[in-house]
Amino acid sequence: MSTKITEALGRTALAHVHEGSDDEYQANTYLQSMAVGAYAAPIGATVAGAILAWVLPGNYSLLSILALLPILAHEIAADDWLRNRVPQPKYVPQKRYMGFVMIPCVAMIAGIAYRSSFGSMSVTIGGIVGGCIAFWLLPKWTERQRNRAQRRLDAVEEE
Repeated sequence: MSTKITEALGRTALAHVHEGSDDEYQANTYLQSMAVGAYAAPIGATVAGAILAWVLPGNYSLLSILALLPILAHEIAADDWLRNRVPQPKYVPQKRYMGFVMIPCVAMIAGIAYRSSFGSMSVTIGGIVGGCIAFWLLPKWTERQRNRAQRRLDAVEEE
């Protein structure tokens, strides 16, 4: 996503929050509620994707992956907006939360494998192994991104 688009979205969203709040406490509480919603959304999206994977006929079950696009758009916009302000937060593993997200993801992969002609046991195993590898690499990738952002922000401060 373009940084200009993200900056415009950020200005609009923050103006909306502050214009609709009577004081700083209300604004901060509203922003905290958005953080709660950002945690709830992936659970809802993956559950919707899992349901679609099992309900849509045949190869249409592949369309269940589209349920994840809003989450991807949210993450891209949030990361782009945050990039020039502070480094990414440290990765803190949250096993219970990840379970709430991963169980429907596995169900979605299984539904796609079962319902589509592209599906086979290899698709299911490949999806699950790919997801596990991604979550294994996530802490390393996040820490590297955080360090890179900190160096970039430090360089900007020195100028």
